[in-house]
Amino acid sequence: MGTRSLGGNVHARLFAKHIVQAAPHGGPGGEAALALGAAASLVFSRVRATGTVVRACPAGAGPDELRVVYIDDGTGVVPIALAAHAASGETDDASRERDAAVREEMEQRLALAAAEGTTVEVLGRICYAREGSAMPPVWIACSHIAIKDDPMSETVAVLDTLEKFSFYGSTGDPDTQQELD
Repeated sequence: MGTRSLGGNVHARLFAKHIVQAAPHGGPGGEAALALGAAASLVFSRVRATGTVVRACPAGAGPDELRVVYIDDGTGVVPIALAAHAASGETDDASRERDAAVREEMEQRLALAAAEGTTVEVLGRICYAREGSAMPPVWIACSHIAIKDDPMSETVAVLDTLEKFSFYGSTGDPDTQQELD
């Protein structure tokens, strides 16, 4: 079986049903693996998803209890929450201030997006809940949230995902191409 591995900075464009089916891969950086039929698999750590908010849960009192928003893209529902820390990894004061400003902006966007029926596009990394955590078993730790106003944005996202998904499952051999479900 061929494996396609996406680089650490590449966000895999996937449907919700594939995100929640992905299994931990055990590689560096919290990678996940998704079987693409019998011919191929995809290894990734970052995802890009678009969907409509169907439910929002407020943050709990514990340190692991983040505000969780559930989005539905028509194939399934995937939970999203803000990433627990800034992605830059820089420690100087200017970077910390910039990271705090970005996090505050993302928190405001998440609060706006929490209204049911809002369409959002999220970028982030796939996360798996620790034993005993209040978080869902699989969720996206968002580093970017965009609220989509265009009613065609979901249709465009589906078409884009189908195009990308056919690339992920491509083995290069037309005789081994299989339908990706």
